[in-house]
Amino acid sequence: MERQNKYSSLLQKRRSSQQALGIVTIDGREIPYENVVNPRRKRVAITINDDLSVEIRSQKHLREDAAIALIRSAENWIADALRRKEIDLQKRPQRRYADGETISYLGRTLTVRQLKGETAVSARIWKDQLQIRLPPHTVPVEADETIRGLVMDAYREAVRPVAEDMAACAAAVIGVDRPRIRFGYQKRRFGSCTPKNGIIINLRIVQAPPEYLRYVITHETCHLIEKNHQKRFWELVGTVMPGYAQLHADLQKNGMQYYF
Repeated sequence: MERQNKYSSLLQKRRSSQQALGIVTIDGREIPYENVVNPRRKRVAITINDDLSVEIRSQKHLREDAAIALIRSAENWIADALRRKEIDLQKRPQRRYADGETISYLGRTLTVRQLKGETAVSARIWKDQLQIRLPPHTVPVEADETIRGLVMDAYREAVRPVAEDMAACAAAVIGVDRPRIRFGYQKRRFGSCTPKNGIIINLRIVQAPPEYLRYVITHETCHLIEKNHQKRFWELVGTVMPGYAQLHADLQKNGMQYYF
């Protein structure tokens, strides 16, 4: 599995917040960890996210040395939990794009249909179908990198106007020009900014319900003003999308379920 080597975000939202602390070495690997704070919590707990980061849940913010000491006290358990999580992720079914298989687009289920009669292989989203069109007399194609690439292109084409509208709305609220959007594919990060004030959106998020795409676009658009993850950044995100905190937490926990 690819190592995570990026710091997580500082999330401060009303009575529940999240603070990135850093990276710790466990079992010879660099693992990011973060502190999720909830004043109503009575006990400290440690969990492992789907992105293989460690999450410390506590009533108050922990100093870095206290967080590291807590992680070290549970290091053997964390190492075992990380190994189990990796095994679970590796068991995730491979997408074959076989006829009848299902895949999500903006939260709704598409059924894969392999159709014959085209002069070249292509893919498109049509109503409730992901159509993979093949030349006549072609043997059904499955688990093919060419098909996978064409499917991803179909997602880019279908979602672009939706994403551009979302970016325009976010930009209007915070008073900046709509950023140019590119779509990439990464295992973990759902979005990033370019040096020229563009944004890159991970195509995986297009499988999630639209509010998650809106959150990622809002997040990256707000970085055009606030480059870091300090309090002012999260306040800016909140002015555009008041309900962002739960979406952020959901992606931290379950974002690995979206893949091509």
